[in-house]
Amino acid sequence: MKHKSSTLPVWLCALLVLMPSAPAFAQLKIDNIKPRHGPHRPERTKLEFVPGDELVFTYTISGLAKTAVEGTLEAKIQSADGKVATGAKENCKETLAFAGGSTNAWYAYHLPPDAAPGKYTASITYTDTTLGKVSFERQFVVLEPTFAIVRPRFFFDPDRKIPASPNQLVGGTMFFSVDAVGFDRSAKRIDVTLSVQFHDEAGKPLRDEPLVVEQKIDDETEVESRPVISFSTWSVCNRVGTFKMKATVTDNVAKKSTTFETPIKVTE
Repeated sequence: MKHKSSTLPVWLCALLVLMPSAPAFAQLKIDNIKPRHGPHRPERTKLEFVPGDELVFTYTISGLAKTAVEGTLEAKIQSADGKVATGAKENCKETLAFAGGSTNAWYAYHLPPDAAPGKYTASITYTDTTLGKVSFERQFVVLEPTFAIVRPRFFFDPDRKIPASPNQLVGGTMFFSVDAVGFDRSAKRIDVTLSVQFHDEAGKPLRDEPLVVEQKIDDETEVESRPVISFSTWSVCNRVGTFKMKATVTDNVAKKSTTFETPIKVTE
């Protein structure tokens, strides 16, 4: 028995040739993973932290639906012996206003002041409601307690509720905060000072005297309960240029200092 042949109309053949195939979603992935001093802050060069410091990763999730993301984010911190130090899970639903099928995200974990020194693993997992699951892991080290600057932060507002980056607009006010840990409390008092100086591209200081903020506590009970001291200050970005900010915290009891530096770019 022979099958009867049939011929498609010429216009339908042309339509089949010219019709583009339906676009496929790109593979779901996480990349551009960077450890930072904060969500909008400089990149860290080492994954080494002191107790009281903050672990921050920024990353990009791509291969999403073109204009939306819907799923769950789960984070976990494990010590070298496999014990879970902390875990968190949250639902995320976002409209991608600029489309593109990708979004930037960040994770932050505040290490407690009594965090045990050693090796840890941070794992971040994103599970999309329809596209599957992606994750990444990074190992980091918690060092022995020492005097250090932690959690440097920039803000748009004096209440420190709207995070900003070191890149500022001319005429705007840059609010800055920082914490100090590991200062000497053995004398039953706290005496620490923050000084902030700005430098030009050649490294020359721009102010005759740095901005200075002092923190002194003499009450023994309060001293015992204050493993972290917070500072805040502000500056007006009065001209366009590329600068460097150097923040120095000095422990006046132990006669020690620690510094944090970051580039500052002011544009129109």
